[in-house]
Amino acid sequence: MNTKNTLSKKKPGFPEHELHYNSFKILFDNSPASIIIHDCKTGEVIRANKAALKQYEIDSPADFTTARLWLAPPYSFDDALKLITKASMEGIQEFEWQFRNPRGEFFWEHVKLVPVVMEGKRHILATTININEQKKTELRFKNKNSRLDKALEEVNHAWSFQTMIYFQ
Repeated sequence: MNTKNTLSKKKPGFPEHELHYNSFKILFDNSPASIIIHDCKTGEVIRANKAALKQYEIDSPADFTTARLWLAPPYSFDDALKLITKASMEGIQEFEWQFRNPRGEFFWEHVKLVPVVMEGKRHILATTININEQKKTELRFKNKNSRLDKALEEVNHAWSFQTMIYFQ
């Protein structure tokens, strides 16, 4: 799991400004990006926009706990809760995460967790972008490089063998 704190000068704690849901609602509802609001202590999904529900192929925020989205460590709900807690204590967290949709297919996403205060309560705002195609391309590239490395090793071995015979 790749995690990194994206703000090196971030002070611990939450921002002093409050995010007002009514002002944020138009952006939240109409964003093409997945936006999820978590309780900062329990990790419970308080709200999720249409893009998030579509991305995870679920009908309501409650389905985040009932759907089989979570995997074994390091992509379990407990692992996610640790990152949510870290964001609430240290500030913005950014990482790649793997989920499973209700049909059992795996997908990757880039996640950014941002601590916010909304309606007088501390929450974590999670934005996610599906990076499944990028991950598939990376895997194809690694596989091709692995095959190329193996072929070069075989050529090098054959060359060494030929050189050894020639100098005998």
